[in-house]
Amino acid sequence: MPYLDSQFVALLRCPASRSPLEEASLERLIRLGLTQEQCAGWDAGLLRTDGRGAYPLRKGIPVLLAEELLPLHADFASPPEPRV
Repeated sequence: MPYLDSQFVALLRCPASRSPLEEASLERLIRLGLTQEQCAGWDAGLLRTDGRGAYPLRKGIPVLLAEELLPLHADFASPPEPRV
């Protein structure tokens, strides 16, 4: 279940790289290499489209601070999560 409006998410950018972001479920973030401990307190995440990191979404609020970025070890952009 998305927490944010898709048009709003389309406007967001990573503060470090200016890469576009997409909303990702906790399950997807864990599949991409984050641990449940790293995602504690997150509702979901905002994944950089280059697949190299994610920002938290806490209580429905995106936390887009460079120091909040959790790096992922993906060497390629991940495919978008299927919409149901």
